[in-house]
Amino acid sequence: MSEFEVQSMYEKDEVTIQGALESAVWNILKPSNPVKFVTSSRTDTGVHALLNTAHVDLCPSPISGRYVSPRDITKMVNLWMIKKDLDIRVRKTMAVPPTFHCRYDVACRTYLYRIAVVPEGLQTGSNTWETPPFASNYKRSRAREYNRCILSKLSILEGGRYGELQIKDGENFEVELFKQALMLMLGEHNFSNFSKTRGHFIYRTVDGKKYTKIPRTVLEMTKEVTKIEVVSQPPPFPVSLYPAYGDSGVQFLDVVIEGKSFLHNQVRRMVGAAMSVACGRVSLEKIADLLEQPDLGWDSDIKIFVAASDGLYLANIAYKKGALDQATECNQEILNLEKIKIIPSEDLSEAETILVTDI
Repeated sequence: MSEFEVQSMYEKDEVTIQGALESAVWNILKPSNPVKFVTSSRTDTGVHALLNTAHVDLCPSPISGRYVSPRDITKMVNLWMIKKDLDIRVRKTMAVPPTFHCRYDVACRTYLYRIAVVPEGLQTGSNTWETPPFASNYKRSRAREYNRCILSKLSILEGGRYGELQIKDGENFEVELFKQALMLMLGEHNFSNFSKTRGHFIYRTVDGKKYTKIPRTVLEMTKEVTKIEVVSQPPPFPVSLYPAYGDSGVQFLDVVIEGKSFLHNQVRRMVGAAMSVACGRVSLEKIADLLEQPDLGWDSDIKIFVAASDGLYLANIAYKKGALDQATECNQEILNLEKIKIIPSEDLSEAETILVTDI
């Protein structure tokens, strides 16, 4: 492929965070090898990340034959993101030994779920559509988003940043029940009922066939939740500036959940199940059954919530002790790191780079 064709290939994928990072690094450094990032955690559409980590293998530039300083990589990638008007920032770049892996060396992942509990169901108003008058799914979706913006009791700055739970008439949100439901999930459990069907499989390349579904074992479906914390928060704005927060009695809660790894959709279903208990829609016993009977299934008929993606944030990544002991920003120390030999091509050295992104 020509350089122009390669550049076009990277630019087409700039709509994703990983693609934007790969495009930036390739366009800036022009390494002699393809730029492919491996991320520590994947997030669904609509989920936010306060922080994520990734590593990438980089050969020296074929022009200079040298490695670029990690600090220079940070500056140049951030400048690229600003010029492209992308909301991605690299906080730190470090060279690491080839034994390091940003996903497999993780000791703990921390997720934050932000909830806004609205005590009254919102009715359709004169400025909204009860039924969006569009045949196109895209236009209907945009119309529903318009309705949400008009009817939401959150300020425009909180829109899309909280999981908004609208309480129906006659319901109450019991914070203590919410906490009790979450505490049932603390520790080691088979979370099969708390994962989408997609999360029940591992997708690998088998005999040259990509994305072959391999069922996860019971051990792989078993996850340990090491910490759950629920904190009541004041409104994001003083009531004097945004009276709706005082008049409506919106409750704001932050839920912190920690563990080494999670299944697809697990955190959202954990929070959603606890919401359902707090609203009186299901009992604590039902949540215990979901944890104790892995084949029970997520019964949509009993109205258990799946918390919206809007309120979920990947908040922190912690690594195993010693995993980053040799990580360095120093050019001289980079040269002293163990290198990987490229075989059978030319005898070029490789170093890996870990980037911590602020999104």
